[in-house]
Amino acid sequence: MKKQLFTSIVCFLAASFSSTVLAAEFHVALQGKDGNSGGAAAPFATVARAQWAVREMKQAGKPAGPVNVYVHGGVYRMAEPLAFGPEDSGTVDAPIVYQSAPSAPCSVAAASSPDGTNTMTGSGRPNFRK
Repeated sequence: MKKQLFTSIVCFLAASFSSTVLAAEFHVALQGKDGNSGGAAAPFATVARAQWAVREMKQAGKPAGPVNVYVHGGVYRMAEPLAFGPEDSGTVDAPIVYQSAPSAPCSVAAASSPDGTNTMTGSGRPNFRK
């Protein structure tokens, strides 16, 4: 009896975890680089680069689940407005959430940086900081 109960519990847990879709994550940090992967260990430098990564993921037919973009502590100055449109929307099953990282508050400032980074190219594709 104990063996049957144990087997039933293991099968239930395996089925529960196999149907769970893990969230995709991107990270943005002041010390990041837009040439990075956007992971926690290699964050992007700009919110615009994270936005572009999410758009690329959607164009590739992903994500199957939620997407979280964590913006780590600091002030992010932008030379151009960051506009979100229908192409940036998630779904009920795959929401897209931009949020401050739990570790520190952040803010996005609509101001140009002295070195002219965070600008858009003529093609409309962001000219990301490397």
